[in-house]
Amino acid sequence: MEFYPENAEVWINKGDALKISGKIEEAIAAYDKALEIDSNNTALEKRESLIRKTNTPIPITVLTL
Repeated sequence: MEFYPENAEVWINKGDALKISGKIEEAIAAYDKALEIDSNNTALEKRESLIRKTNTPIPITVLTL
């Protein structure tokens, strides 16, 4: 994030990669940072809510719907 620390998409991508790797807490932290930057991102809010509820990695097919 050193190149684009204020770009929400960068943090979302990091969160997705961490989530797929099973690093749930780190993924949530990255999503939180993205929401700090782009608080109106409803798709991200839903994604983060789902990962918090299940506390498991979410398949990519679910994320892209």
